[in-house]
Amino acid sequence: MTYKVCIDKNVLGTRRHLVIDSGYLWLGEIPEDSWCLSGRPDSRRERCLDSLFASEGISIDVNPPERFVTSMSSLVTGSLGQVPWEYVMPMCAHRDFVKRLTNDVVETFGRINRSYFEETWAPQTRLLRSLLPAKIDPVRFSQIREESGINHRVVDSFRPGPDGHAPPVTYNRFGTRTGRLTVKSGPDILTLKKEYRNVIVPSDPGGAIVSIDFSALEARIMLYEAGGDCPDADLYEHISSHVFGGKVSRKVAKGAVISELYGSSKEKLGIALGISGVELDTVVRGVRSLFKTPELKKRVKEEFIRSGFIRNRHGRRIAIDEPLDHIFVNSYAQSTGVDVSLLGFSTIVDLLASDPGIRPLFILHDALILDVSSSSLDRVHSLSSVNVAGYANRFPVKVERI
Repeated sequence: MTYKVCIDKNVLGTRRHLVIDSGYLWLGEIPEDSWCLSGRPDSRRERCLDSLFASEGISIDVNPPERFVTSMSSLVTGSLGQVPWEYVMPMCAHRDFVKRLTNDVVETFGRINRSYFEETWAPQTRLLRSLLPAKIDPVRFSQIREESGINHRVVDSFRPGPDGHAPPVTYNRFGTRTGRLTVKSGPDILTLKKEYRNVIVPSDPGGAIVSIDFSALEARIMLYEAGGDCPDADLYEHISSHVFGGKVSRKVAKGAVISELYGSSKEKLGIALGISGVELDTVVRGVRSLFKTPELKKRVKEEFIRSGFIRNRHGRRIAIDEPLDHIFVNSYAQSTGVDVSLLGFSTIVDLLASDPGIRPLFILHDALILDVSSSSLDRVHSLSSVNVAGYANRFPVKVERI
């Protein structure tokens, strides 16, 4: 299969985009099926070369020779992205710049395994692109702004426009090491206090704002990774009853799982849970055996030693700054959790897409927030689990109003 590669005209400083597809074409529009380099990651484009390279830790120098950049920086205020380099630079120098950049892009693109992008990134991109502006209660918005101790920047990001809606949210998919989303522009739903979320109101007065949450996502991922299964919505109650025969409380089971997956010592776990001796040893051994964390640590550490980084279940590259056991496990679980949640929500949104009464609004870590009309509430509340590509096990979800 062949692929078109396109370099944006703003990168080249030309009037047209350069498309490489068994030849070289100068086009006025970027072909929809091309992999495009625009000089910055675009979270809404499925085939974005900038995102592909960034996800692999690759940096492509898209700038002309430094002497030209330095000269223009003294003349241009702001970004150099609109500089017409084909007119600013001598013809031969600009030709060499285009040739160098084209060769770098094509050579780099050709040696990257694109399966993660095509199988995981692309459906996630379609999900993020489907998110719609949220309707805002202007009275509640004003009330929140008048409260003391609030973060005005966060609240103001929900300011409704003339149509009563906030701007659509745009996420940065490279804002964290493991791929957890951060808000690039629009309503900062990730840092808005929970008690203020009622500033978002349904478009249908009889409808509701609904969240669909994964249940104990990262712990469940690690259980599935170890070959286990849990059809129950409450993972920790399942472990309490099925692994320990009810002799260990849900609280103790949850504490032990979190401790094992995120690196707390056995001594600290015992103090936190108020257990010690044989009981503590039994709980730690049981959880460790269930989740097979020693095997996972060994596998990802070997990958780090071999490659200098690790990859999550789906193939996303994860940089490791501190090569500690709990960092390996936590990074693997959290990054895989990002992909599982986005793939799961992508499946859910596709499933509900035919219903105009269901409007996807936000991704809030492991939750999908929807604006649901009264006639569509039963359909949404009927969801109890979702299939995610790469897993035979289903993932339970919880649906509730917010």
